[in-house]
Amino acid sequence: MALALVLSLLAAADSAIADSIDRNTPCRQIERACFDAGYVRGLSHEGDGKDLDKACVQPILLGQTVPGIKVDSDIVHKCVESQQPREKQQDAGKRRRR
Repeated sequence: MALALVLSLLAAADSAIADSIDRNTPCRQIERACFDAGYVRGLSHEGDGKDLDKACVQPILLGQTVPGIKVDSDIVHKCVESQQPREKQQDAGKRRRR
């Protein structure tokens, strides 16, 4: 039982470290800027225009300006670059399944 508790604590600590590292990625920095400006994930169905992804992150990644959001262009570029390998892997997986 003590071993299970220790393993549980180690897993929680590992998760906390991973979360803190993840927050420093360029995409997370963009999400954070949007969140700090009042955008919230999943609100697009309410029609208030404050959906984090659709009204803030996606337009920024497409090079559009979003009122009240300032993100360095280098951060945007790094985020876009980091998403490309994932998209290529997803496309390759779709082609293999056909």
